[in-house]
Amino acid sequence: MFTVLHRAMRRDAARLAAAVATPGDGRQLASLSRWYRGYRSALTEHHRIEDQVFFPVLAERVPSFAAHGPRLGAEHDLLEDALDVVQMALAALGGEPPPGRAGPDAGTDASANAGGRASSPARDRAPSGGRGRRPARDPGHDPVRKWAVAATRELSDLLDRHLSFEDADVVPLYVRHFGADEYAEVERRALKLASTANLPFTVPWALTAATEAERSRLLGDAPLAFRLLWWASRRRYGRLADRALAPAGPGPGGHDTRGTGDARGTAAPGVTGGVATPGGPGTAHDPRSPHDIQEVA
Repeated sequence: MFTVLHRAMRRDAARLAAAVATPGDGRQLASLSRWYRGYRSALTEHHRIEDQVFFPVLAERVPSFAAHGPRLGAEHDLLEDALDVVQMALAALGGEPPPGRAGPDAGTDASANAGGRASSPARDRAPSGGRGRRPARDPGHDPVRKWAVAATRELSDLLDRHLSFEDADVVPLYVRHFGADEYAEVERRALKLASTANLPFTVPWALTAATEAERSRLLGDAPLAFRLLWWASRRRYGRLADRALAPAGPGPGGHDTRGTGDARGTAAPGVTGGVATPGGPGTAHDPRSPHDIQEVA
């Protein structure tokens, strides 16, 4: 499911940036904040499962993978920092002090939430507004919104570069070095680490990025509980995504990028965020289809 998950991540990082750049009402912002909590949790869990299961297994099987470890770890850290900044920016847009922070001005301290990681440009551009103070909402000059736009764009750019690297240099290693049964066992190990609390978001979020054929296959292979969860949560998720994110029509390559109330967003096989995956599953460079490489949703 790597292809589908990466497609969902790219699609919605871009939609998030577009939504933040377009001022909405309080209801839209509340929905956006709620949606973002699920999105952030999904990405954080994806990275945690990669670090604890998928990458160690690959390192045992493919010695050359060790050369990728430092870059993958560093990029996961940078993405977690970027996710923190976006959460602070969304809180500031709502006029609330960010969780665990004094206010928008606290975002200038790059190490406070980043565990000593390198400074984030978007974090450093956080406006100074005092403790919990809400800046004037002049549409032509809104420093908080400018900061939020910068933060979401930085997240989208970082994510795109990271996923391009994984698609080109990591995913093909699974195709070449793991059989279907072996990979299924890796997935079972990963599934045990999945947080049940976020599944009502993660399952419909990921599956809205699948084509009809991919979705049918993934649901057919999934446990009954996952299939029931999809049918029970897909419409609710679709309504939340439509309220939270700017309405979206055809995206790159003419693919529908909407969450939609009936959760029928589509994308072409072998395409991740409108970009063909070099040597990845489902492309002309790889004879195996995307279902040979799956990851827990």
